[in-house]
Amino acid sequence: MRSHGQRYSVEVAKVIPFEKLADSDLIVEAVYKGGSAGHVGDDPLGKLVPVGNQGGFRYAGSPKNDDLRLVVLYTSGGDRDWPDALDRETGLVTWWSHPIDATRSCFVSMDWSLS
Repeated sequence: MRSHGQRYSVEVAKVIPFEKLADSDLIVEAVYKGGSAGHVGDDPLGKLVPVGNQGGFRYAGSPKNDDLRLVVLYTSGGDRDWPDALDRETGLVTWWSHPIDATRSCFVSMDWSLS
């Protein structure tokens, strides 16, 4: 039970408006707002890093020509049946593709720790 005078702090993620994305730094747990035009150009990711705008694996360069310069793993985090996750303690990323059906899913697990 909260006593009189006791305060709780709630950490609110930094929110970056769509119009400021091109000049924004990447900030852990920030919220990058999308546009409102109603088309693929509203995707905030392409304004932040030079990658494509479709799919879970988005990249700069060409995988066909063995010239990948940057790969971004995208998730909305919104599918409860296929839960993507980042373990902040270990750096382990668990990502599921968004399957057409359960027999054709793709699971990727990567350790991004720097130690």
